[in-house]
Amino acid sequence: MLNQDTWHWTCNGKIFYNKIDSIVESSSSEHPIHYHAPTIYNANSLCIEPAQSWHDILRDRALQLRDQHKHINLWFSGGCDSTRMLHAFIDNDVFIDEITLFKSGIDSADYEIDYALKYLAKHKSKLANTHINEYTLTLNDYEEFYSDPQWHTKVTTSNPITFRNLTFIHLLGGRRGLDEGKTNIWGHQKPELTYVNNKWYAYFLDANNDKSDTAPLEHSVWFFTENTTVHAKQCHMLKRHIEATYKKEQYNSPSKMYQIHQKDINYGAGRLDAYIEYFIPKAVNSGTFIQHNDSTYYSASAKEHAAVQTMLTVDAELMQKYKAGCEEILSKIGHKWLNKGRPEFGSIGVHSKFYCLDAPEIKTVDDLFPNGYFA
Repeated sequence: MLNQDTWHWTCNGKIFYNKIDSIVESSSSEHPIHYHAPTIYNANSLCIEPAQSWHDILRDRALQLRDQHKHINLWFSGGCDSTRMLHAFIDNDVFIDEITLFKSGIDSADYEIDYALKYLAKHKSKLANTHINEYTLTLNDYEEFYSDPQWHTKVTTSNPITFRNLTFIHLLGGRRGLDEGKTNIWGHQKPELTYVNNKWYAYFLDANNDKSDTAPLEHSVWFFTENTTVHAKQCHMLKRHIEATYKKEQYNSPSKMYQIHQKDINYGAGRLDAYIEYFIPKAVNSGTFIQHNDSTYYSASAKEHAAVQTMLTVDAELMQKYKAGCEEILSKIGHKWLNKGRPEFGSIGVHSKFYCLDAPEIKTVDDLFPNGYFA
């Protein structure tokens, strides 16, 4: 049974637990979509910074999850979010039943997971009794999923529609061991802040915070954002770092916050102990589309671009099936709610309420941006 007090959307008086359905409702009713955080986020939840140290808070979060759940399956990508989460457990001798890594099976897109496997090997002494799952998709997995001409009807996420991840979510995630006896822990996510009217606010953007693509949804927990003590601490740490590094007046809209270098976000939000350029070297983005014969294939990231480019040489017919499904999604929800008018770039984000870090107050996007939000 899905927890009713979780991240969700409303539109036209109806509650939705995935973005696609809310978009369909909005398109037919012409009512706006609203995104809601759990009720643990209230007017007092973020305005006071917890007194404990960041590392003590992480330890307490790991202990809390261990106490609450019989079997913990920690999803590890090798990025700085999941690495910080991993160390909250192993540095404090908090047992992890399983650690799961997912590989697309496309070598050009799996460099981060290759790093993650090497990282776990370095810490094998602390993980001696933890089962490590390495799931790698095969060409047969992709063919099984995309051979269903109705695969597009399974899509619920507001995230970019990627060739690699859809197969994982709906095939691998649902079939290979993610049963009701396990609680899946995900390292999600860093704070999003804005500075408006001389105050700092934290908010959630559904496009960056969509839980509907974690399978199974009702047995998934986000380590960082589903605990207000953890989230409040990281918000205030990031706020202090930004104020010490930038002119805060420059960041009076969410889009301007995106101009901050990722190393500032990672360091300020407590993901890294050192102020470094990259945690894992990033692949160079070769572009947002690939022209192949008479079709155009779109990609929202360097990894997806590399994967699509590889798969077009491996199985062009399979990629045509993926392309056809994307076109069906487009016809279902239209261009209006899609970044760049394409499902491969994800849906246009909807903001939650804005939680003030300086006073016990909550605002809406209309309160803070009465003349409209401008990206």
